[in-house]
Amino acid sequence: MNGLCVFFLLLLAAVVKSDFDFSNYKEFEHLAGDQREKAISIFKECMAETGATHEMMEKSVEGDIPDDIVFKNHLVCIGKKSGFIDENGLHSKEKLKEKLTLLLGDEGLVDKILDKCFMEKGTPQDTAFELAKCCHKEYHN
Repeated sequence: MNGLCVFFLLLLAAVVKSDFDFSNYKEFEHLAGDQREKAISIFKECMAETGATHEMMEKSVEGDIPDDIVFKNHLVCIGKKSGFIDENGLHSKEKLKEKLTLLLGDEGLVDKILDKCFMEKGTPQDTAFELAKCCHKEYHN
């Protein structure tokens, strides 16, 4: 979202601006200050390495995950730096579960999301992209 998801995420997060307001996104309510700082650092490093833009991050938070190789590379970069994608580009379901549970604070919800969304695709980029889309959809339903 956490060395993220950050992920995720996450995958679930556009932690790319120094003025990004975590209070607007419930996805970040379980992250401690040092975890937020690490997530921001990872996102900024990956933006610099991949060329992902603030606009891409903002779209992803709204659920419009950019189907763009630059953004897909950004997702893979986050996964590698966060520890849930290995050096061969394979996603670890257990490590992703650990990160998402930290991010979301609900192991049952994370299990439900990953049971539906976790699947390896042809490339690490496609896996990260499809996983991000599915996780966002399932989390916000």
